Amino acid sequence: MKSVTVISRVSDPCLILEGSRGACWLAAQSYRIGLEAPACYEQGPAGKVYKLTSELCVITGRNIIKNIEREWTREIPAGIILHEPGTSDRRSLKDILRRCS
Repeated sequence: MKSVTVISRVSDPCLILEGSRGACWLAAQSYRIGLEAPACYEQGPAGKVYKLTSELCVITGRNIIKNIEREWTREIPAGIILHEPGTSDRRSLKDILRRCS
């Protein structure tokens, strides 16, 4: 796989989507996500979805995050948690996501 910048700065936006139906919810919102995990699913210039496990996705990119937050506020899906990681968690995520790229 090619080398890509994942989270270049700790302040770069990212969201964590947790739950057994998280990936399905993203697919229902028209994001490209497959069955394979761990894997990185490019969303064009909007951002990326990193599917780490069947129950854990990390989303990066300002545009995709804005869209997901907007959809989330319209209807919060049952059994799925959306949260923004803290600074110390971002440092750890940066290393994990680099391995998925």
